[in-house]
Amino acid sequence: QQWILKYFVTEDVSVYVKTGIRNINGKRVLITNNGVLLPNGYFDTSTKAINSIHNIDFTDIEILNKEEAETLAKYLFNFNAKENVYNTLGLGVANMLNSYARESNLDNLPILQDLGESKSGKSKALTILRLLFNNTNSAMSLSASTDFALLKAFDETFLPIFLDEVKLSKVSKHKINSLSNHIRAITEGYENAKGTKNLNLIKFTYNASLIISGEEEMQETAVKNRSNIVWYAISNFTKKGKEAIDFLCNSQMGEEYLRRFSKSLYLY
Repeated sequence: QQWILKYFVTEDVSVYVKTGIRNINGKRVLITNNGVLLPNGYFDTSTKAINSIHNIDFTDIEILNKEEAETLAKYLFNFNAKENVYNTLGLGVANMLNSYARESNLDNLPILQDLGESKSGKSKALTILRLLFNNTNSAMSLSASTDFALLKAFDETFLPIFLDEVKLSKVSKHKINSLSNHIRAITEGYENAKGTKNLNLIKFTYNASLIISGEEEMQETAVKNRSNIVWYAISNFTKKGKEAIDFLCNSQMGEEYLRRFSKSLYLY
């Protein structure tokens, strides 16, 4: 061990398991897989998290200036019908404060569900939200994710889990029941446990919040009561909306502006 430490370990790096805005040594910081964003705007890469649920990197990223912010605002609030935009952005960005909600005696955040017909802009809205968190990872897929993978993800971050292409008619009844149970547990802050081969129990806590994009609504009353459901339709698209989507989701400048605005949101 001493030989390895002497000749192969070149630096010590502090690591955390859970990402998101957390209270570390009496100070609120954002812990990511690439470093820690401090309240003064400095991104400390000597400390990081070991999970890669989100890929959030603020290296060499500065906040927007006034002119750039005005350009972004022209598109950010016009990518869909106003009611959809405000509900999606409002609750979506409020998820940054999820760790505060977990510590509060108030209700936890509801689940954001962007639902509607195919090609109506739901996935684009999810892309915009991911970039507003400066998360460049793709969203998770319900059909391609195991129940254990979701449970582990909910435990390891205070940021939202982005779940895309939730097509209830294409997955098993077991998957639907499992998602329903996760939604109940997330909004209540429950714990879960899994057994190991050695008959030990591993505890998992529902720390994350959840943002869903899908085509169908879960008909369970308890799920509806725990959700803010935003309905998307192709008829909501306008010329201005298509221009906004092209800028925000299909251009390098749009992605850069969203990621830089993200830094302002976290610091605020």
